[in-house]
Amino acid sequence: MRPDPDSSSVEKYQVMEQLLSPANHRSACILQAIWRGVSFRQQMLLSNVSASIIQKQWIQFLKTCDRGSMHREFLRIQSVSGPSVPECVRKRLFSATLIQITFKTHMARAIFLNVRHSAIVLQSLARMLSSKKMRCRRMQWCLLLQSVLRGSLVRRHLCESSSK
Repeated sequence: MRPDPDSSSVEKYQVMEQLLSPANHRSACILQAIWRGVSFRQQMLLSNVSASIIQKQWIQFLKTCDRGSMHREFLRIQSVSGPSVPECVRKRLFSATLIQITFKTHMARAIFLNVRHSAIVLQSLARMLSSKKMRCRRMQWCLLLQSVLRGSLVRRHLCESSSK
C-alpha cells in the first residue's frame, strides 16, 4: 500500500508550526541576547586594551622628560620669541592630537562595523523568517486547494455512481 502523499506535507507543516512556536522564539531571543553580551564584552576588552597601551606609552613619555625643565625652557623661549609656541612643543601637541584622532576614528569604525554586522544579521534573519512564513502560507493554500479538489472529485464520483 502506497503512503498518502498529503500526509507528508501535513507532517512537514506540523514540524514548521513547532519550529515557529513561542518557546523556540524565546530560545532564539535568549541566544541573541547572549551573543550581544559576548560581542559587547569583546568590544569593551578591545577598548580597554587599547586604552591601557596608550596610557603606558604616555606614562613612558612623561618619565623620560623632565617636565619642570621643559616648562622653564618653554617660558624662556616664549619670553625671547614672544607668544609663539616652540616647534618641538608644537610637534608633540600635533602628535598627541594625531594619536587621539586616530584612536577615536578606530573606535568609531569598530562601533560602525559592529552595528553594520548586527543589521546585516538581523536583515538576513528577517528575510529567512519572511520566506518561511510565505512557504507555510503557500503550503496551507495548496492543502486547502487539494482538499477542495478532492472533495469536489468525491462528490462528483458519488453523484455519478448514484445516478447509474
